[in-house]
Amino acid sequence: NYLDPLYQHLLLTHLKTCTAAKKQTVIISIHDLPLAIHYFKRFFLFNHGELMAILTKEELLESPLVATCFKLPPDVLFAK
Repeated sequence: NYLDPLYQHLLLTHLKTCTAAKKQTVIISIHDLPLAIHYFKRFFLFNHGELMAILTKEELLESPLVATCFKLPPDVLFAK
């Protein structure tokens, strides 16, 4: 997450557009959940290398596993 916000947006928009047009899947590792939920619709939630869940955006926003993996409650991680 070392890109300026503009370049984060451009890169993630490009990935989303390309994958939708070609019906491909891209897997990226991103720890900025508010940024991720803006661009992606499915999430693989890991904790210390162990796959904890595969969630939709809606499930991720409500999942207690978020607190387990990130050590912060969802309302803090997704604060507006």
